[in-house]
This record gives sequence, structure tokens and C-alpha cells, in this order.
Amino acid sequence: MNINPKKINDLIYGKGVDSHNRFPFFMKNSETLNDAEYWYGLGKAYSDSDNSYKWRSLVKAAFSAKRLQKQYLMTTEEIKGLKKLGKTVTIYRGMTVKERRSGKFGVSWTLDKRVAQFFADKYPRNYSTHHEPKIVHSLNVNRRDILALLNDRQEQEVIYLRRPFKTAYLMISKHIKTYIKEADYYYASFY
Repeated sequence: MNINPKKINDLIYGKGVDSHNRFPFFMKNSETLNDAEYWYGLGKAYSDSDNSYKWRSLVKAAFSAKRLQKQYLMTTEEIKGLKKLGKTVTIYRGMTVKERRSGKFGVSWTLDKRVAQFFADKYPRNYSTHHEPKIVHSLNVNRRDILALLNDRQEQEVIYLRRPFKTAYLMISKHIKTYIKEADYYYASFY
């Protein structure tokens, strides 16, 4: 399967798209992409988005998609790095106390406790949760349950779906309408 990087870049970095609306804009147009382009674009759109907590249901649904070619979510080096991990892996996540109590965790974790501590204490761009108390939580997980290792920002980020959405397509359809209305409103306010 071929990937057209220009097509993906035009989609996620085009006019009116910024780090706050990049993810829903990508998802709005994801049905026009083949499977390889979807996973490649999803990784880039997610990594280059801010305040992803706002889109958390859409994010979980997107990473739970029943599309083929998931290897395109990672670079060759990231695939090798994931394969080198032990059978059981300790992962960390900076999160709100509320998230920890709920057990409904986001998908972004890290292999580095210091990175998780940074996201708990200092990360300034999660506007939806900046006022809430935060902690670092760890889990021991089976390497096979890690969807991806993303290291483009040197954060040793892993995508871990504790309980993948079984109805990912329905979740995307349900949430995309609300999120796209918000993103379109956001876009219209600047142009």
C-alpha cells in the first residue's frame, strides 16, 4: 500500500488547521484515506495535537479502528524498539486524580517515569485539565497489548488501550459530528 506524505501533510497542516483542531480535522477526512495512510496520518495528527484530552473519546475510537496496516503508525526504528521491550513492560502516565479514580485512562503512556512526571506537573497545553490535581500512575502490561511506540519527540510514548473500543466505527461516527461542529466553529472564527 502506498502512502502519499504530501496528501497527509496537506490534510493535517493545511489552512485553518492548528494544534488544537488538527485531530478532529484529520478524523473528519479519514474516510478518504487508505489503511496505510490512515495509520501514518493518525500518528502524525495525534503527536502534533494539543489539548487531546478534549478529544479523548475520539482518540480512543481512532486508535481502536479495525483497519489493516497498523505498522504504518510507527517508523522502522520504533517497530524495532517495541520488539526489543521485555514481555512485561512498566508504563507510566501523568494524569489527573479524577482520571486515576475513574480507571478510564487515556491512550498516551511512556516508558520513562520522568516524562510522565513532566506531563503531570509542568505540561502547559492541556487546557482542559490544567486546574486539576495530578499524579503519575504506572501499570505493568504485556508488550503485545501496546499498540505503538512513538518516539518522534523523544518521550518514549506508548499507545496503550486498556480496553479497546469494540465499536470503534460507531464511536467515531457518534463523536465526530460533535467534534467537527466544534472544530468548524473554531476554524470559522478565524476566517
